[in-house]
Amino acid sequence: MPDSDPAAINPIFETWASLVELGRHSRGDVKAAAKYFEAAYEESRKFPTLEYRRALSAYYLAYVRVQEDREDNAIELFCEALPLMEAKGDEQKRCSDVHSLLGSFFFRKKELEKAKSHIISSTDLQTRASTENLQLLSSIFLTQDLYVDAEPLLCELIERLESENAPELEITLESLRWVYNKTGNAPGELRVKKRLLKLKEDGEFVLQNRHVQDPNRPPGWGADKITHFIETAIGNQFATFHTDRADYQKLLELDDRFWTARRNFRIRMVDIVSEKNDVLPFEEIEFSAEEWIEMYFFLRAHASLLGAIRLITSGQIPESHMLLRGCLENALYAHYVKNEDERKRTWLNRNTSPEAALACRKAFMNVKVESCLSDADSALGIKAKKLYDETIDSGAHPNVQVFLRDTFQKNTDGQINLMVAYLNPDRISETIEFAVDVGRCTLSIFAPIFPGLID
Repeated sequence: MPDSDPAAINPIFETWASLVELGRHSRGDVKAAAKYFEAAYEESRKFPTLEYRRALSAYYLAYVRVQEDREDNAIELFCEALPLMEAKGDEQKRCSDVHSLLGSFFFRKKELEKAKSHIISSTDLQTRASTENLQLLSSIFLTQDLYVDAEPLLCELIERLESENAPELEITLESLRWVYNKTGNAPGELRVKKRLLKLKEDGEFVLQNRHVQDPNRPPGWGADKITHFIETAIGNQFATFHTDRADYQKLLELDDRFWTARRNFRIRMVDIVSEKNDVLPFEEIEFSAEEWIEMYFFLRAHASLLGAIRLITSGQIPESHMLLRGCLENALYAHYVKNEDERKRTWLNRNTSPEAALACRKAFMNVKVESCLSDADSALGIKAKKLYDETIDSGAHPNVQVFLRDTFQKNTDGQINLMVAYLNPDRISETIEFAVDVGRCTLSIFAPIFPGLID
């Protein structure tokens, strides 16, 4: 039919338009859609060669062929449609989509140059390169060993995938790590390895984490690693309180002895105030540091013990021994400075100069402090030394015993995991017993310092 006979073409246009409409309304039925679009395509062959509706017919039928998994025919139809669609000038979106589809088809066929050409054409028609195009083009570059070309695409893709929290992020990071490896960029490869480790760890945390549904907890509690750890520790504390009543009762009785001593200290303070009040008005009475330094050490020992109990009942066993050691040290220091004003001044002046700090370190060497107690009470000195050394062995210092006990290796799913237990609920009961021994020994050391006040 001649291209110049519009009167003859109009009825064909109407038939074509009707078939296209039927095809578009049959999209849910691929077989029916194929029938109508095939008929519309055949009808469009009667149009002039440059008639845009010829391109639309090929375009619609090509999409049906994609749904029918007839990829080769889809490629032919898309390639037929593209020139007229591009010539029209206002079909950038459709043209970009077609180029992108053709790029993916040719990539699967391993026709990489064709795939690359179509993806680049698709990207050129976009205001912002689509994620799919970035993924495909970077894959083409990697397949062709064009690592320098792939790097900026992968970096942009990673930034986008991170913001979308997309599951493809991990494999894209692996691709970038490979690029840095092949181009000899060691700092870049190390940086990506760290991001991969964090991504894996965060993913495991999300899978294991359970948000705390408790009206008494602030919103978001338990959703981050710190509050999640604290909540787990608190759970161990609740369990200790509920199930280990006998052990917990020992702690209560020990703690009550400390609070009783604190209350009894008022008797000593009243005595000091009375002596001072003989020569000074009450309003002018002040306690010097030397006069209540032993009470200060007692209060710090009690605070250390309470801190240790909190860690023990939560399962932080090695860390609790740092505080149990502090509990004993405060008692030993108190005994060491008892009735020794020069030692008190040496300790109090520690931070006044480098010389004073050195003098304090020399005066308060462990061996001197421990010997002072042993000289006064051999049995108590031996007991305190034994407990002190055990705190060191159990975590107050880094040491091999804790290392061997709290670390383990697990080989699963092709991975070697070296782990350290942060919480050890299975050792809570035995450590409570040890803490009670430390507390009782501490009170025994303070007893002669405050005669009659430590019950």
